[in-house]
Amino acid sequence: MNQGDLVKRVNSWHEWQKNNSWMKIEEENEIGIVTGRCIRSNRVIVLWGYAGLSYEDKEDLKLLCDDR
Repeated sequence: MNQGDLVKRVNSWHEWQKNNSWMKIEEENEIGIVTGRCIRSNRVIVLWGYAGLSYEDKEDLKLLCDDR
């Protein structure tokens, strides 16, 4: 994943949501844009339309369009 990629959370997010009832359905389905990468970890910084800016593990995300 690189800066500028559009991403969405993968299905594993649903399992996490069952134990975290504060999470809203808007966050489950939203699309984000990768704004940066963490050099020493497998995480990226994602700007979500509803949830705002957050650090996410790459394996918890899927690319929406990978035409490179």
